[in-house]
Amino acid sequence: DDANACIHLKPKWAKGYSRKGLAEYFLGRYHDAEESYQTGLQLDPDNQSLAEVLQRTQNSRKGLSTTGGIAVMMFATIDLQWGRLFDCLETPSRLTATFVEENRCMLE
Repeated sequence: DDANACIHLKPKWAKGYSRKGLAEYFLGRYHDAEESYQTGLQLDPDNQSLAEVLQRTQNSRKGLSTTGGIAVMMFATIDLQWGRLFDCLETPSRLTATFVEENRCMLE
């Protein structure tokens, strides 16, 4: 909600889309995150950070490793990680081996 409010208040600010994409990423909504990052890049085409997180998100959608995870590059809250975890636990079909491996420390 905070990222959406940020975008509403300042729609031409790429960082708002970066924050929205990060929240979507941690909720497992990779397609939405990808769209948010692309919108941010349209506003700020030289933003290397956005380009990198877009690539990591695309890799996640394809099931490729994102060594170190997106959180290494950006500040994320534990609430988003827990929300993503609970979302996946409530939908067993989303609980894949990759998800378990990426979240092993939280699951143990």
